[in-house]
Amino acid sequence: MSPESKPNHASAPDAAPKLSTEDELRNIYSEQDGQLPDLTKLDKQTGSGFRRFLLSALAVLIVLSGIAWAGFFVWTKGFFQSNDILIASIEGPTQVESGEKVTFTIRYQNTGQNPLANLDLKLNLPLGFELTESVPEPNSDDLTWLLGSLTPGSDGAISVSGVFRSEVPNTQTFQALFTYRPANVSSDFQSIETLSIEINNSVLELAITGPAKALAGDEVTYAIDVQNTGSSPVKDIRISALIPPDFIFASSEPAPSAPDLAQWHIESLEPNEQRSVTLIGSYTSSAAGEQTLSAEVALLEENNVVLTQKQTETLTDVLGGTIMFHLIIDGGTQSLAADPGKNLLVSIDYANNGNETIEDLILTLELEPAEGKQLPINWEASNLEPKVIEGEAARPAIRQGNTLTWDSSIIPGFASLAPNSEGVIDFIMPIFESIDPAAAADSFTYKLTAHLSKVGSIVSPRTIESTPLTVSINSDLRGGAEVRYFDDAGQPLGSGELPPKVDQTTTFRVFWFLENSLHALEDVRLTTNLPPDVAWTGGTHTDIGTLEYNNTTRLVTWKIDKLPTDVKEAQAYFDVAITPDENDVGAFVKLTNATSIDALDTKTRDNLASALDILTTEMPTDETARGQGVVIE
Repeated sequence: MSPESKPNHASAPDAAPKLSTEDELRNIYSEQDGQLPDLTKLDKQTGSGFRRFLLSALAVLIVLSGIAWAGFFVWTKGFFQSNDILIASIEGPTQVESGEKVTFTIRYQNTGQNPLANLDLKLNLPLGFELTESVPEPNSDDLTWLLGSLTPGSDGAISVSGVFRSEVPNTQTFQALFTYRPANVSSDFQSIETLSIEINNSVLELAITGPAKALAGDEVTYAIDVQNTGSSPVKDIRISALIPPDFIFASSEPAPSAPDLAQWHIESLEPNEQRSVTLIGSYTSSAAGEQTLSAEVALLEENNVVLTQKQTETLTDVLGGTIMFHLIIDGGTQSLAADPGKNLLVSIDYANNGNETIEDLILTLELEPAEGKQLPINWEASNLEPKVIEGEAARPAIRQGNTLTWDSSIIPGFASLAPNSEGVIDFIMPIFESIDPAAAADSFTYKLTAHLSKVGSIVSPRTIESTPLTVSINSDLRGGAEVRYFDDAGQPLGSGELPPKVDQTTTFRVFWFLENSLHALEDVRLTTNLPPDVAWTGGTHTDIGTLEYNNTTRLVTWKIDKLPTDVKEAQAYFDVAITPDENDVGAFVKLTNATSIDALDTKTRDNLASALDILTTEMPTDETARGQGVVIE
């Protein structure tokens, strides 16, 4: 190696001297003054001041947290659960009879170690419980007792007595709410006790008796007995009879509480006292087979609240009589609703189902208008001449006032109606088109009666009725619709070309009208559908209700939720537009499809429905525009 290639050690930096192990330990453990600590002692503090501060703060937070949790438990009765406890209970029967006097005792006791202050009791009585006595008396009308302080180990009791007047069966809840404040605490505490009570029976016993068998037309008697089996009087009792539709209620002893109602009111019934109601009537010619007559006893409360106590029933097998007859109106044997102006088709069928001849048969049909008003029947237009019966010509019925009679002078076969003979009487009775509610009745009842004097060789005069039928007259709702371009004074309501011209836009106004006076109506709806080539312009008006258009279905609807009788007439209108094409030349353009009218009669509860014809540009009611509705080029 040449001298030039040898390393030049003289020019390199001085290398750090290598330290001994002792020197390295001294550098690590020596303090700032260079002295080594006394490692034989271990109590030398090694942490900084900041570390000591953090440890001190943590200790303070732990102490404060413990104090907070302790306060929470004190506030939430954590420390009082074993020292200050109010024990309460409600003692009394859990199953009672409606109408029977019962007593409940509310007991309370302080089982803790500290006194209780401001002790109050609020009693919530079950629904239908009539309080008759309490010991001690409450401090206020809302059944609150201010009991004051209760020392440790002390107790008390409050008793209340009363009578349940509840529907049977029923379940009620008795509730006692205590409020108190334990000593050394600034907050109030509450304790609630409840008792569930079942009412599955009543002190009122109910029984009904009647004949096991009966003939149609024969007088039938039923007895309804009610007895108070309790130890206290029961007041305001109602007895009701649920009468079969084919039973004619004639009279009762005592008389009913109100006319035409099979109900009787008893002001009070003493313990063990019994009252009876005797009900007299007869089954109609339509009755056949087992008939059920039911009775009900109930308690009456304010605001017409009825608390049913018991129900019972009895069965009577009604045997077919010798004469069978029915009243049929418009093809049915049930009461019905009819529109003003309707022609009622009335039919009477009859038959001798016995083995003996019936002599001197007379059929009588009486029409009784409601409220003593005039009968809304147009007698002048009535066809009372029946059809030919069994090959015999018959004369019209004998009419006296509102009563029609058919006897042997009208139908000769009634003088002697042989076994298996039968026939039908048909006639028409029209209702007036217009009815004045102040003078004419809006309902009337048909009562058909058969009289016969002799069956075979037995003289046995009797009268048999059929089931009465009532006809309720619907309200006189009428509707109308028209199209106008001008009003009555000749002022334009529409716009554009008239007569309508091809490719030119013309607008028209569609009017809807309603008239009604007899009954109030609900849910009144007039609805139509616009043809595809008719445009909705948005112009509308209504006297009452709202008028809406659906762009998707193209339905126009006039809605009136309630139409009272003092609104005799109402009107609505909407504007539409057309732009005719060559295919419309020489013709009227249809502006609306047929219009439907629907409403609910609030008295008859019948749905009223009618329809109005389509509307076109013909405009027959527009004097100024008449004859100008045909499309021109």
